[in-house]
Amino acid sequence: MRVVRAHPLPAHWVDGKPISDVSVMGGVVDRYRRLATEDGPVVTGFVAIADAWACTNPSAGRGMTVGMLHAQRLRDVLRCFPDDPWNLAREFDEITERDLRPWYDAQVASDGLRFAAMEAARTGHRPTTPSDPLTRDIALLRKGMLASGDLFRLGLEYLATLATAQEIMNRPGVRARLQEAVAQLAKDPPPAMPAPSREQLLELAS
Repeated sequence: MRVVRAHPLPAHWVDGKPISDVSVMGGVVDRYRRLATEDGPVVTGFVAIADAWACTNPSAGRGMTVGMLHAQRLRDVLRCFPDDPWNLAREFDEITERDLRPWYDAQVASDGLRFAAMEAARTGHRPTTPSDPLTRDIALLRKGMLASGDLFRLGLEYLATLATAQEIMNRPGVRARLQEAVAQLAKDPPPAMPAPSREQLLELAS
């Protein structure tokens, strides 16, 4: 409560009356399962869907949405192969890899950025530049959102599970616009959000 009240913008969140004790959720990690190899399914008569297929850091808040998107794909495949278990498993795997896997990969990249930022804050160093292209793209999209309303709306498409980050970054001209915006932000950064320092936070939480 002390930590939340020390942040001016969300401080009013704790003005309400609690209706229960704090509920803790932990141990949810990025995990992915695939029931096929490049040669085809390794099992038939069984499919993994939603969280049984892949689960990610719940801070993104898109697990139910991705699960519903996955269920829609399974519905469509079942209509095409109601009596063909091998082709049902093959087609569902291919569609899962094409349509759903990008959400998992992007969340792993986002988590990597967040963990690097937390470690840099803890040690007092600058975060290292991401080495893989997807993580660099996620970082570029996040930074570019601060530059203009149009770029913010692009970022919201990803945050609201309307379009994958990979799809957004592959649109004509988007990457160049984001790179230009981030370069301008480096020269003229936006004002910092009002918040206590790390040292103050540690004192409040102790």
